[in-house]
Amino acid sequence: MSSRMISVTKLIIVCTALLVACQYATIRTETYSASQASEGRASHRTQSASPLFLTVYAATSDQSEQSSATNRGALSDPVIREISPKPSDGIQYVSPNGNDANDGLSWRAAKLTVFAACETLPGGTRSPAACGNGTIYFSDKSSASPFANGGLWLMGASDPNFARPPVGWLRVSGPISIIGTLTRNSGPNSHMGRALMGGGSSIDRNHPSLWISGTAAPIYIANTSFEFPGRGIVIGEDSNNSRTGAGEASGITLENVTANLNDVRGNGPCIDITGQSFWIWLRDWGCGGTDDKNPPTDDKSAAVLIDGRTNAGVGLVFLYHGNTSNGGVKLYAGTNVSQVVVDGLTTEGQKGEPAVWIAATGTSGDKGTTAEVRNVEVADATGATPALQNDTGTGGSVLGSNLMGNYVNVIGDATVLSQYGPNLQSATLSPLRQGQTGFFNGHVVGAIDNTQRSFSPTAVRFKNLATTSAPNWTFTGGRNTMFKSGITAPDGTSGAGEASVTGAPQQFLYFYPPTNRAISVGDYIVGAVFVRSQTSNGYAGGTPIQVVVSGTGVGTSCRDARNIVAGDGQWDWVYEVCKVTAAPRNPYVIELIGLFDSKHALQAYGPVLNYISAGTLSENEAFAYAAALKSYADTCLVGSVCGLSGQSLIEDTLTANIHVNQGSAHQWSDTVSLSAGTKTIVFPVKYDAKPVCVVSDETVAGAARISAINNAGFTIVGGGEDLVDYICVGNPN
Repeated sequence: MSSRMISVTKLIIVCTALLVACQYATIRTETYSASQASEGRASHRTQSASPLFLTVYAATSDQSEQSSATNRGALSDPVIREISPKPSDGIQYVSPNGNDANDGLSWRAAKLTVFAACETLPGGTRSPAACGNGTIYFSDKSSASPFANGGLWLMGASDPNFARPPVGWLRVSGPISIIGTLTRNSGPNSHMGRALMGGGSSIDRNHPSLWISGTAAPIYIANTSFEFPGRGIVIGEDSNNSRTGAGEASGITLENVTANLNDVRGNGPCIDITGQSFWIWLRDWGCGGTDDKNPPTDDKSAAVLIDGRTNAGVGLVFLYHGNTSNGGVKLYAGTNVSQVVVDGLTTEGQKGEPAVWIAATGTSGDKGTTAEVRNVEVADATGATPALQNDTGTGGSVLGSNLMGNYVNVIGDATVLSQYGPNLQSATLSPLRQGQTGFFNGHVVGAIDNTQRSFSPTAVRFKNLATTSAPNWTFTGGRNTMFKSGITAPDGTSGAGEASVTGAPQQFLYFYPPTNRAISVGDYIVGAVFVRSQTSNGYAGGTPIQVVVSGTGVGTSCRDARNIVAGDGQWDWVYEVCKVTAAPRNPYVIELIGLFDSKHALQAYGPVLNYISAGTLSENEAFAYAAALKSYADTCLVGSVCGLSGQSLIEDTLTANIHVNQGSAHQWSDTVSLSAGTKTIVFPVKYDAKPVCVVSDETVAGAARISAINNAGFTIVGGGEDLVDYICVGNPN
């Protein structure tokens, strides 16, 4: 036999031996696992398999013989050890196939309920029921609680029942993470897998699936789906169902969490955040509202309700990448500040309520609402459904961008950076009319007062009813009020006035004193004034001027452009536009006033008050007119181009002025006497070209004429010593 055939034969023998070794190792591994299980120790294939190292040599015949001699001993059993967490590691497992009597340290020894796993974590106790600190993993269809209609209910020390938690509640004092396996497709329109956690009641709203009250401990819940409760997730309502602040919760993160309610009338909202809670994060979340069973405007219809009405307000709520059905996000301000960020929201199937709705409370808290709303799209809605609606009347702290509603993008006050173009182009309400500022189809919309500050003459369309002469203004406060005129105005004249008061409450400076006037529904009243805080600390009550309409049953709807900042004593152009909405009994009292008090001295200049009868302007144009209104004197005639009293319109001091303004005698017009029937006129400054001159003889009509003319002068001839008038018009140099 050749040496090559011997080498091949040896190689085949080596390979066969390796295959036998692999099969033997597998048999021994399974035998070992079985023996371990028979001894009552939980085993995980992923944890118990020990590595098997095989080395293959491409050997020569001599090396093969040497290897064979070296490895003639029996193959020893592989050593395989299972690695399981210790209780101190703070890890628990929950499975629908588990048992709460298990230690929960592995999937094979999983607990049955998250409640029991919480109690088993380090620091947890069974009496009183308390959740320890650590991480709980649960698989699909696991149970939250061993109690009927119980959910995952966690309370901190500020909950009123913390000392004796009601049945089903767990005390919590430290960080806890509860994470589901990525098992099922649980909507609405999920883009990540989730695990179902059973809990809560489907027949009432007081047994939600997830309830967090009175804790500042970091709580993280991920990859979780709740199905068919009356309310899905409640944060900040205490265990007595009070929403006034005792249940305040913070530091809550819900990631890839969703809830689908039992969709019957009276259930909802899906996520309910209240009790002045803050620092709440929802990421990759979902929720189903109930606007198909409840009225769309009902709070219970919302997919997310952020409710500060009974407390100081809910703030620092961040909703990222969410999907809802049959409901949107609804925010009510509290007595202090309410704040929300919504970024990346898609809503489906709504019945007309906004995707993000900042609802009015009618309290001062509305002015403290802050919202940033980005990347919102409304899909499959049944009617006109805005992506953003703000009913508070305060838009400076509400910012929207990349908004796409159904037929309409934005309703109400807001600063809008971008929105869906076709909806905007088909809108009937202008942004200014709604109190919106920002960017709209290439237009910048807002209060831009650079034209007002130019103080140039303006076209007068409506009579200025306000008194523009400061010495004629009247005021309240009697002897306590100090008023002076002759104050330097923003145009450099001395036409401004100043009012201050000592030892008295807020007083009024009348630019248009209380005056009876017949008004009609649809009329507009526009008032505007240059104002300055002489004390450099803002204005009395935060409002420098007011258009006032008073009387029995009168109704008005007003919007204003106020000063930007309290400032350092700068002049501000402010205006207010009011539409009459009800006028059942004429006449009514109309006023334009400035406000001042003992801490806020007011300077003012150039007030304007226009009364615009219904139908004169369209509603959109009325707001555009108010935004562009400039100051002009009360003596200006309608149809004229006019400015403020005390200003002089003087031509520029270019060389054109030498001719047009006739700075010295005999430039372009005069009356002269002929001498011996002639007179030569020399222009002090030559024209660029020969002007056109006309003469008129006052002594003998028609006797005078021009005998010679050029750009430097001309000669008049006539009778004897006739008195002659002349005028020249030309192109000055």
